[in-house]
Amino acid sequence: MANLGIALLGLVLGLASVGCEDDTCEWGDKTYKEGDSFPAGDGCNICGCGEDGQVSCTAIECQPKGK
Repeated sequence: MANLGIALLGLVLGLASVGCEDDTCEWGDKTYKEGDSFPAGDGCNICGCGEDGQVSCTAIECQPKGK
């Protein structure tokens, strides 16, 4: 699944870069290493920590949960 997240990052929208140093990125209250992928928090997008310290996330429109 992590490889899918990295592949999806090819279609990403750069969203944030906060407190990044030593090949790490901070997102929320967690620190990630370069190459890590993690949930965006919206339930459908994936983010990743890039080599430049930038956090980039997919920009997939989330579908409402059906009844």
